Amino acid sequence: PIVPTAVASQFMVLTVSIAIGIYYLRSLHDNLSSEIRTGASSAVGTIGRLLIIPLALVFGLISTRASVFKAAWLLVMAVMAITGLVIYLQTQNENIRRLG
Repeated sequence: PIVPTAVASQFMVLTVSIAIGIYYLRSLHDNLSSEIRTGASSAVGTIGRLLIIPLALVFGLISTRASVFKAAWLLVMAVMAITGLVIYLQTQNENIRRLG
């Protein structure tokens, strides 16, 4: 029964990733004026795609040479870095709103 577990895990990761992406794109759209909203959304999508390609290649390299469990730590570090960046940016945004 490892295949159903793997499929369920991948489905959950995909679902959570899409939900988080929708939430943060909504936040991006809410905080930007309409003149720059489309360009910013496109830039965020492009940067995301540019980051996933090397991440996938490094993940494949580590999982081939070591193990998939050690490669998973790369994903944990990426999630922690993104979470830290989002928290920092939201804190800065709240400070700007309070001052303005």
